[in-house]
Amino acid sequence: MDALLAAAIGAGGCLLANWYFAFRVFQRYEAQEPGRLLARIYGAELVKIVIALAVFGLAFATLDELNPLALFGAYLAVQIVPALFAQRPDARSNS
Repeated sequence: MDALLAAAIGAGGCLLANWYFAFRVFQRYEAQEPGRLLARIYGAELVKIVIALAVFGLAFATLDELNPLALFGAYLAVQIVPALFAQRPDARSNS
């Protein structure tokens, strides 16, 4: 049960951090101002890292029986698995 809770916290922290990044970056912007978009991307990435570290810190500070392997493994899985599926060759493109 402890590993399941740690995995849920890791996956949820990753989802929350990436949601904030996507929400912040993909708001309306002017194409004539690429510098502002770049600043928004950098700022969102910085806040994303802070969110992830805060979730990890809170998990370590509040849970006595925390399973770090499940916590970081679920975070990493949620971060990497979508990219792996996106890189998978499409069977329809072979025709």
